[in-house]
Amino acid sequence: MFAKTLVILGLILCLMPSVNTQAEMRASTKLRAGIPPAEVMKEVLTANDQRTDAQTGSAPVLCWLTDPDPRINRSLIAKATTPVYTIRNLGNQLITSTSVLDYGINHLHTPLLLITGNTDSSTIRLFNRNSTSLETSIRASLDHLHQPLTQAAAITLPQESPDEKELRLVEKNVDYQVTEALKRYRARVRKGRLMVVGGVIDLSNQYNRGEKQLTIININGITADKNLKKMDMVRQLPPNLTRHIGRQKN
Repeated sequence: MFAKTLVILGLILCLMPSVNTQAEMRASTKLRAGIPPAEVMKEVLTANDQRTDAQTGSAPVLCWLTDPDPRINRSLIAKATTPVYTIRNLGNQLITSTSVLDYGINHLHTPLLLITGNTDSSTIRLFNRNSTSLETSIRASLDHLHQPLTQAAAITLPQESPDEKELRLVEKNVDYQVTEALKRYRARVRKGRLMVVGGVIDLSNQYNRGEKQLTIININGITADKNLKKMDMVRQLPPNLTRHIGRQKN
């Protein structure tokens, strides 16, 4: 189990882009203006007709809980042939997707749960705005972020920029979601059948490691950089991949 989990974590880190790619600073609300629905349907059916089922029937090796930001896609954390069970919701929250997470963890038996937030987070900005103009359904989803973030959001640290504060809240939320996952799936974690990993997909290069790079900040509740890097599984990673471990900025 340990070796299998190590391979999966190494695979995730290996597949992160090695060169900087340009990321928009704000997510667009209408990505394909002017494209008729019929053309989109044509693309869907054509892709389905021309599919290659290299992994048909394969059980997922990774359960990925992430934000619905359209700039985040599975190519950032896995090869096309790697079976990934993906769940998306506002703020990558456990509580709003418990049924599908339970299915992935308890029934599909994925050995690794990866929970990722992201920098340049529209969700965090929506939460901070606390606007009554938002749809009731969106406000209801964001309301669950009050427990992990309200106290932290009320604090502004000395010389902290808005981007730095946003990153602090993103990390705080990821840590909270990992803690909740460890509580919910404690039996599988205790038996060594599940590892819960928290990370941040850096869309705006806040860690100075390159845009869209994944930074691992939490493994099974361990959050301190020095302790993460002492973990046996981390020490067994290739040296070029350990740069992804820890939240301290380069």
